[in-house]
Amino acid sequence: MVSAICVSLPAIASAQATTLGEMEYGVKGGINISNLKLSSEGTSITGDGRAGFLFGFWVAKDFNPRAGIQVEALFSKKGAEFGEGVLDIEDASFSLTYIEFPVLARVNFPVAPAIVRVLAGPTFAFHVNETIKFGGVELDADEIDLETFEMGFALGGAVEFKKFVVDARYTWGLTNINGSDDEGELDAKNKTFTISFGYRFK
Repeated sequence: MVSAICVSLPAIASAQATTLGEMEYGVKGGINISNLKLSSEGTSITGDGRAGFLFGFWVAKDFNPRAGIQVEALFSKKGAEFGEGVLDIEDASFSLTYIEFPVLARVNFPVAPAIVRVLAGPTFAFHVNETIKFGGVELDADEIDLETFEMGFALGGAVEFKKFVVDARYTWGLTNINGSDDEGELDAKNKTFTISFGYRFK
């Protein structure tokens, strides 16, 4: 057993040295459990979590054995549900669609036979579609004023085994997505927990 490990260690080190600094890329898909935090004049409310899906691809590069950068392009569904009596209506439903670009620093911790990573960094999202209902009635697009751009911050981790990756993270929306300029309007920010599964091609 010990001799087998000793023989395999140089091969593992050689493989890591060969791949270090090379560009990696892959695909991923998973689910969002998202929410909206609404704030106004010192008070805030948070809706019920809404499940949505995400999928996309990523590229990464390690600059040394411990650290690198990972950039992703994702199609991501977010939103929230508010129950009866909230927002002075019967109920409210927000389904929001984004194209999102996380730019993440990653710190690597090799734990044979896997690699554990910590991920953190800003996210840049562009709102592309929405379905919003108040009291069960869907609003027309002309009645909705949402910001096109949203910036956030993501923190999480990933485990890579061979070429398969499991990733979990939380993203805090830093931008007020309520596009209304009216005084006293609600400040609305996305909050999203994500778990995804990916495959590394290289």
